[in-house]
Amino acid sequence: MRLPTGPDTSQKILVDALEQVQVLRDPNGRMLCLDLLADRLGFSLQAQVLPTTRQHLFSIVLACRRHRSGLAALLDVLDQMEPGSEAVRRAYHVLDGMRAADLLADRERERLLDVFSHVTCSHVAALCRTAAGLAAPEPSEEPRDLVDALVYLEQLNARSDGIPPVVVFVEHLARHLDGPSSDQLKEWNDQQARKLGVIDQLRSVRHQAVDVVLHHEHVEACLVLRIERYGIERNVYVLTDWRQIDPTGWYPQRGEDFTGTLAEIEAQVAELVEEAEVYWARHAALIRIEFLLPHELLNLPVDQWKLEASTDLPQPLGLRYQVVLRSLERARTHRWHRNWRHRWAKLHSDQGQSSNGRPMTHWCSSRTRDLRGLEALLIVRDELVSLVLSAPPPAAQAAVVDEVVIGLRNGLPVIIWHRDDGSHRPFDAAVRPLLNGLGDLPERVRQLRGRAPGAARSTGRIGGHVSLIWDDPDRPVEPVELPMAPCKEVPTP
Repeated sequence: MRLPTGPDTSQKILVDALEQVQVLRDPNGRMLCLDLLADRLGFSLQAQVLPTTRQHLFSIVLACRRHRSGLAALLDVLDQMEPGSEAVRRAYHVLDGMRAADLLADRERERLLDVFSHVTCSHVAALCRTAAGLAAPEPSEEPRDLVDALVYLEQLNARSDGIPPVVVFVEHLARHLDGPSSDQLKEWNDQQARKLGVIDQLRSVRHQAVDVVLHHEHVEACLVLRIERYGIERNVYVLTDWRQIDPTGWYPQRGEDFTGTLAEIEAQVAELVEEAEVYWARHAALIRIEFLLPHELLNLPVDQWKLEASTDLPQPLGLRYQVVLRSLERARTHRWHRNWRHRWAKLHSDQGQSSNGRPMTHWCSSRTRDLRGLEALLIVRDELVSLVLSAPPPAAQAAVVDEVVIGLRNGLPVIIWHRDDGSHRPFDAAVRPLLNGLGDLPERVRQLRGRAPGAARSTGRIGGHVSLIWDDPDRPVEPVELPMAPCKEVPTP
């Protein structure tokens, strides 16, 4: 329910909530609270001591409102004095509403509406959904224009970082505009952020990608999952996720890190996929899962990780979704990127089909395993874009050159192998037809994984053991080259 915007009304609602906080009902408790608040702020508030509890609370609230973040600091102190208090939680809720209501004074609202009058936006509803967030109540009807969106967003509480959804909406709108209107919206937002004391939070929103769903006939969503070892811990790993669904460009939105064993990370991945599925249900025609892995984890059977594991019939991740791998070492090793981009462009321009009759895929020989010869071949044959390994990459942390490392550093964006043994004929028979045109290879591999064990005598169980690197250099999530790459480049033996 929307809070009235008058300052007297909002103060009254907050005082009503503070009266329910047990420690504030006692004069000594209120004085202790003010002492702790002074210690937190670095100065004492000029709050007049009045005879009744309610009068004194009004005095404290007025004093806090004269200072930036004063009310937020007051509630933080109360949360320390009464941890887990339901009354304090309600006071936080009221304060969030006050932030949203206080944001738009009449003059500031008129300035914003004036900018809106010069703006045309065809995807207001999508921007509005993004700014409101997943937990926000649905509007009674979908916003038709910017004013409708403003009226709806004004009713919502601020986010946990203190930024009202109106500010998030204006930031996203500015990003999708050019010229003076974009600059005016950013200037308006900067002023609101300074007023609310959330400049750093606004900067974070400004630099984040915007997970906006526009009205396109085919929207591909992507969940990127990076797994790497946690420090020197032997069996502990860090999972980082990015979500992407903006069809106007690659703007992945980073989530929170999760630390745990591989079993715990598998369960967390299932939760992330379920959450993404719910969020993207109405908008994405396709969801791809991309695992960004270090060399030691490339042979991890992530496509066989389970969804709905608590049911009698859990489902492999790679059966429902396109699941591909990406190389963490290559993402962080910029000297490998020129060849990578060149070969990806070749794959993209030719749709994975050879234009001169020469094959675009090289099959590594299990008989010779000549690494020097393989590297020489890849250097000379720049039309090659995919590699079939003769054996799976070893799960070794130490620097080692194998077929996959040679393929990565020479820029091949597509590498495929059998996780147990790539040298046997059933694997050859199952995979060779998939490589006649590489443009839709991730979907072909998904279909291979979906074949029942008895579907074909030669290819029956192959699909559950196939790993595919499908590595697009234009979809980065690693911002800079790290000073210590996990995979040190060493000479070919």
